[in-house]
Amino acid sequence: MERYPYVEFVCVNPGVPGSTPPESAADLYERLKSIPGLMILRQDFSEEAGHLAMLAYVLEDDGSVLRIVEEAARLSGVGIDLARDVGGDTIRWILDGTEDNMIDAYVTSERRHVLGRHGLPLPEDTGWTVSGVGTTPPRGR
Repeated sequence: MERYPYVEFVCVNPGVPGSTPPESAADLYERLKSIPGLMILRQDFSEEAGHLAMLAYVLEDDGSVLRIVEEAARLSGVGIDLARDVGGDTIRWILDGTEDNMIDAYVTSERRHVLGRHGLPLPEDTGWTVSGVGTTPPRGR
């Protein structure tokens, strides 16, 4: 089973010390959109936990993408909360817009075969957004 590395950034959670300021998260989002090979997921957990989350999934890597993502976070003043990997099911849930509490996902990957193997139609170009279909119940992962 193919695995994809991802980085979860410190959440935007107003009023909680050490959380990411909204303007820093917005700056990081714009920086990440310029890095080839990523899928950037934004999630809204404001009803459950009072915060917004952002994650970057590495769909293609020449060995430097994670370092570039870490540097973008540093330049934006956003901490990294967690780094690990996920299987293709999570990628598919994001691409079909049903990942838990998904707002949207922005894809910078040009490797259509990596995305296409999850059985979803893809646009002809890069730099496209998948919108979430609303809050979905947790899948017990």
